[in-house]
Amino acid sequence: MGMGMAQLGLRHALARLRGKQIELGRNRKKVRQALEVAQSELARLDAEAAATAHEIEVLSAALSTAFADTGTSVEPRQTFPKRHLGTWGSLTRTILDIFREADGGPLTANEVATQVQERLEVALDTDKRQAEFRRQIGRTLKNMHHAGYLERLHAQQTSKEGLWLLKVTSE
Repeated sequence: MGMGMAQLGLRHALARLRGKQIELGRNRKKVRQALEVAQSELARLDAEAAATAHEIEVLSAALSTAFADTGTSVEPRQTFPKRHLGTWGSLTRTILDIFREADGGPLTANEVATQVQERLEVALDTDKRQAEFRRQIGRTLKNMHHAGYLERLHAQQTSKEGLWLLKVTSE
């Protein structure tokens, strides 16, 4: 005797629920792993906060001892890490070297960016980091133009790729 519609429907519902149970088990495992990573990060941040609090106590004691604290308070300020590509001025020097090696030929901003990335060994792991790097190269080229090192061979307000040339200095 064949299965009735009600029995087929119940088997289908049971199979669907078992599949959902397996999926929930996988999701729980992923969330548990993420929770462990977050807990270790939290422990690291707690340790860093404790070390910072200790440094604050030491510096406060040194300040009050050395300068007979006058009761003025130091307001906390937000600081942000800077992402320098190298030592001060290394980006500008690298770009100048690239133009000098081009033997007086014009270069596009993308060509300059590619060569700078290779020479300074910059890791551009995300699209956001690539865009930031490209903007930084563009700003540096513009600053070098205003400082008199480069000549702009394209209109300032254009959607075309920038073309730049090293200015010839007459000594």
